[in-house]
Amino acid sequence: MKKASKVKYLGLAAAALLAVAPVVAPAVSSVATSNLTTVQAATTGITGDFNIKADKLSVKSNAPYYKDSATSETVGKNVSGTSLTATKVHIENGQVSAYGDKTGWVSVYDIASSQNGTLTFTDKVTLNTASDDAVWTDTSDSSTFKPGAGAKLIAKTATVASDGTVNTVTGTQDNDQGNYSVAASDLSVEPAAETLTEDTNIVSDQTSIKANSYEGAQIYGDKGTTKALDGKTISYNKATTIQAYVRDTTNKDTIVAYKIGDGQYVKAGDVTAAGLDLSEVIASGKVTTTKDATVYKDSSITEAKDTKIAKGQEVDYSSIVKTADGKVYAYGSDKGYIKASDVTTASTGDTGDLTISVLPSGTTVNSSNKAVTVYTDAATTKASGTKLDTQYDIWDVTRTAKDKSGKVVAYDLGNSQWVKAGDVTTDASTGKLTTTPVTDGTALYSAYKAAQIYSDPDTTKANGTLNTSYNEWTVNQVAKDANGNAVAYDLGSNQWVKASDLEKTAPLSGTFDANAGTPMYDQSGKMTGTIDSEGLFQVFGVTYINGKQAVKLGNDSQWVIAASGDYFPA
Repeated sequence: MKKASKVKYLGLAAAALLAVAPVVAPAVSSVATSNLTTVQAATTGITGDFNIKADKLSVKSNAPYYKDSATSETVGKNVSGTSLTATKVHIENGQVSAYGDKTGWVSVYDIASSQNGTLTFTDKVTLNTASDDAVWTDTSDSSTFKPGAGAKLIAKTATVASDGTVNTVTGTQDNDQGNYSVAASDLSVEPAAETLTEDTNIVSDQTSIKANSYEGAQIYGDKGTTKALDGKTISYNKATTIQAYVRDTTNKDTIVAYKIGDGQYVKAGDVTAAGLDLSEVIASGKVTTTKDATVYKDSSITEAKDTKIAKGQEVDYSSIVKTADGKVYAYGSDKGYIKASDVTTASTGDTGDLTISVLPSGTTVNSSNKAVTVYTDAATTKASGTKLDTQYDIWDVTRTAKDKSGKVVAYDLGNSQWVKAGDVTTDASTGKLTTTPVTDGTALYSAYKAAQIYSDPDTTKANGTLNTSYNEWTVNQVAKDANGNAVAYDLGSNQWVKASDLEKTAPLSGTFDANAGTPMYDQSGKMTGTIDSEGLFQVFGVTYINGKQAVKLGNDSQWVIAASGDYFPA
């Protein structure tokens, strides 16, 4: 029986392996089984980005640079020549997955030379002993002892095997001049609580979090995330507001957890941080400031004005900004936006019947060169006195206003310049969508959501919702706009679902038994390399590549076809 200690890691990610199912009668099927009965979860080891002494490595020709150590998005540049002077390294669960320099990061699979050698850390790196059984070896006389769980090692160097596995770490014990060697598998970067600080300076692009797994993210009662709260989790795909970042002061103030409420924390690795998913509802009422309240230009509360509203002042608001979980985030008025936390509300107020939603960049409408009236409000009751220039027909759109039935009644062309939906057309309404078949066997994921089903590719005629008991759906056709962007997918018999309601990948946990030489691909189907040695590999996600089910063994360039090996659920 293969042991969990042999589970390998090709990189990082976090994204469940179900089977293809039609819309009308979905069903779940299993993946390959064998005589392997149980594979325990792999032990979490050293994880993080670390600065290192310059180390010259050989790289493959035209190796791409990536924006971050996850190597998921390139920067549009390649390494010059075939050598890289690495000054930083990313280690994931005790496995080197990327090297970097000042330009960006390079995937370990683009490194041509053997990694066998030593990493020298240039910053203070504090690692913790993971268990009471961990053995420390004094490098001066080879004597050994067990300092116990939580003992700190100030890491100086680490030895790396040819496959990128970090074998041992050498350093000093906290408040001790001795030099000790410890197996990397016995160490982690999980910080002790006294090294953690709460940072309430929330930045605009990290204001909320969503769980990485369908099972949700565990909530803990302490900032060290050691005391799990029974039955308390963040639901998958539901945005939760961040109250504070929990930073590790011993590791360059790295964010290791997020505070989401009084005595409620989640591990940073269990969630993904992003900007708040906000919606703005047209409403009216009064609020009273409880402090000198800063006025902001935008509903996201990111760009402050030079003015404030004095404490105790009554403000007539014209809109309410809410988070994805329905909490009031801000109030809008003719003065701008103010935080909900800076005011107290009156007992009454009209909730309004229009919902404002932000649109993806690149969304446009067509005015057909008409002098369309522009309004200052989403209800299109207050004409601005200006009209659209008849020299132009295509206009960028930033927001929509929808009525209670979900129908779009107005578009914002930017800076609250609203036009009536009936005065303009979209690509869908002008018949610019094209439908084409997809590769047989292709499937997408609904994340168990009751996504709306439509009888037309323009998604204007709703006729049902997806069954929330299932996640994976066979795709027959795709409808694309004039720019080639997928707008909707046909799940069979003209049952269309918006592309924005479906996902190409799904979370997965488990292991995959692969042979040496097994090809790896990116999501486009381009071969990116091969598996160096046979064994069990950690699995992070599932998708379909050219109609074939594939599992993710690392970053987005490390997918393998599921039929090429055996998958074992966690």
